[in-house]
Amino acid sequence: MFVAALTMKRIFPISHIQSKVNIHMNFFKKLMLVAVASCAFSGNASAVTVSGIFGAGGYGVIGFNTAGAVVDMQYNSGIFDSWFSLFNSSGAHIISSDDENFGNDNWSHKSHLTQNLAAGNYSLLVSYCCQAGFAMDDGTSAPTDGFNNGNYLGIGSAITLLGLQAHLDNYDGLGIPSGAEYNVTITNAEIGTNDVPEPTSLALLALGFAGLAVARRKQSA
Repeated sequence: MFVAALTMKRIFPISHIQSKVNIHMNFFKKLMLVAVASCAFSGNASAVTVSGIFGAGGYGVIGFNTAGAVVDMQYNSGIFDSWFSLFNSSGAHIISSDDENFGNDNWSHKSHLTQNLAAGNYSLLVSYCCQAGFAMDDGTSAPTDGFNNGNYLGIGSAITLLGLQAHLDNYDGLGIPSGAEYNVTITNAEIGTNDVPEPTSLALLALGFAGLAVARRKQSA
């Protein structure tokens, strides 16, 4: 046990292990807050406001689920001239939203998308006009999504969530600084999280706990 403790200490210094554990514990606390928020907002026509950060590719992805309802997605603030692309649980594209039209040529640069969705999980990709649209030029456009008026695109497009993410990741002219924030309100859905810990992160967390246990046993010996 003493040799094992020394070996563990040499490979993973206690301060390093403690730092990694703290990072992952903070993540799991945030994950629990998301779960609590999801439970609190489930039920009648609840609205959940989500704040996120654009990654290096100039987009963010919000995961949500619904028991089957008319789900409303509204861009509130952040980067000017937003873009929404909605995908189902298999990653197939449903519809994209650019600008909303309030009538009499009164256009907003904020995306607004409302859809009658079957029960299931969905992903809303939030980006900036209009690079995402270039990846779905095989689809058609419409002046309404069935609930709102505006610019609705990519209808019938074969683009997938992974395909659009790859397209945006490989494009270096989007003009969105990494770390820029966005704010979206989603009604009639429960918000999930796309920041699921990778297997390597979970393994490192387990190893960290094992290292701390060895160190504590050594100290108490």
